[in-house]
Amino acid sequence: MQNAVSTSEVRIIATIPADLKKNWETAAEIRGLTLTDFVIKAANDAVERAFTDQYVLNPSVRDKILIAETLIAPPKPLNEAMQNALRKRYLHLDDEAKNALQEHFVNVGDA
Repeated sequence: MQNAVSTSEVRIIATIPADLKKNWETAAEIRGLTLTDFVIKAANDAVERAFTDQYVLNPSVRDKILIAETLIAPPKPLNEAMQNALRKRYLHLDDEAKNALQEHFVNVGDA
């Protein structure tokens, strides 16, 4: 069976004020685009910004300094009470989470 690339398209209809359409047409002309291409590009740019805002970590300068300081001088090992709490919580984690913890803490799974 051959995999076919879908070429179906959909139409989006929007009612906007006339002055807004005029602004969009002017901006599209400045960019050398059709109004349709301009609107599609603007929408795609907004989608990319939304995903970036949601999923890409953009630490502040303060956060970057804290990260660097932590890498340079890692925190001291957990005290006994914290290790016990971690072991109790560990029992309820799925395998993926357990593996991630084991990479960072020695003997975490030992009960």
